[in-house]
Amino acid sequence: MNRNQEIIRTSVLGIIVNSMLAGFKVVVGFLSGSIAIILDAFSSIITIISTKLASKKNPIISIRMDMVELNT
Repeated sequence: MNRNQEIIRTSVLGIIVNSMLAGFKVVVGFLSGSIAIILDAFSSIITIISTKLASKKNPIISIRMDMVELNT
């Protein structure tokens, strides 16, 4: 497997795992009534979105999404 294929495989796996984690946080947040956990789930969703946008080779959007994530 070459380097580019390894990077793509790792990125896809990271997006899948982060999506599952965000879903789990939403469920636990609603079941426990914890606003902090729900907001942490939304932070995870922002990370997923910024990862997908960064993968489209648009560095400006990637930087802006990271700044939004840091401010939340």
